[in-house]
Amino acid sequence: MTQRALAQLIGKTSQAVSQYEKGSTTPSQEVVERIVKFLQVPVELLYRPWVDHGSDKPVFYRSMSAATKRARDAAESKLEWIDDCVSYFESMLDLPEFSPFDMEIPSDPLLITDELIEEAAATVRAAWDVPAGPIDNMIGLLERHGVFVFMMPLGADTLDALSVDWNEAHPYVVVGTDQGNACRWRFDCAHELGHLVLHRNIDSSLLATPAVCKLIETQAHRFASALLLPEEEFVDSLYTVSLDGYRDLKPYWKTSISAMIRRTRDLGIIDDAGYRNLYISISRRRWRKIEPFDEEMAPERPALARKCLEVISTSLVGSEDEFNKMTALPEDFMMTLFGSFRRAANSPKGQIISLPMRSRK
Repeated sequence: MTQRALAQLIGKTSQAVSQYEKGSTTPSQEVVERIVKFLQVPVELLYRPWVDHGSDKPVFYRSMSAATKRARDAAESKLEWIDDCVSYFESMLDLPEFSPFDMEIPSDPLLITDELIEEAAATVRAAWDVPAGPIDNMIGLLERHGVFVFMMPLGADTLDALSVDWNEAHPYVVVGTDQGNACRWRFDCAHELGHLVLHRNIDSSLLATPAVCKLIETQAHRFASALLLPEEEFVDSLYTVSLDGYRDLKPYWKTSISAMIRRTRDLGIIDDAGYRNLYISISRRRWRKIEPFDEEMAPERPALARKCLEVISTSLVGSEDEFNKMTALPEDFMMTLFGSFRRAANSPKGQIISLPMRSRK
């Protein structure tokens, strides 16, 4: 919301709202109540001390060059709220942590080669004990190794997903649900992991250069392809380079036909002409927006954050109230992150992650 829009709602000038934001003047209690009403946030949120959320670390966006500044600002505000939630979980629980991989990645993306990207994807699969073949649950894989994944509308068609390692032990991946499907969201997660692995040390000033943004997006895409479609196993499974062949493999690899076509080109199985011809055939079959199986495949869902809240709310009396007080986040945003976790607490557990409580001194 712009300053002008909020000013009109609360009956003040844009200059007054600007002064409230800068801290040069303090709104009256009556104005505060109007702000709370129209922004639909708890009043405690407006009085919380400012927290530095590691803004020196770059936020990586899928569709980076197309994302508008307003869309990015809104998304980063959500990231700050997520950071508040995870900080509280860290104070209460022993969580799995994300660890750097045993390989050297140049800080200059111009020095990152395709061979290095393929090696990085293979290193991740080996370090995380991923069996040969398809990754059964991409979100579950990330969460078991300390990455917090969230799925929510980002309010912009130009933002598919984003990631950041403000918290190095627990990086965040946010997948936009404004558009997409099960295969696309899996690929988004693998793509964002590519940024966390390949671009952790990049100078954030380089992201102001469109050519660099395009390059690192291409690199993260190549990493996701190599991670989800490892060369040897994927090539062995590809019995024919045709749309029908890719279609048959889609339920097995849980990866879009488009992604598999691009992977075969990256591996040199088809040339650029063959790549173009396959995409022409996709258009003829009207598979550009909706591919076969898109509507049948169930999306993966995050579980780690919800599990954290479930554990603290059922283990300590009053801890849920303490969490709500400490984070002071809007109810609709909490529902977006956690859903109705109380119902989950009474359902069959099926836990994939053990989260022991920290000792409270």
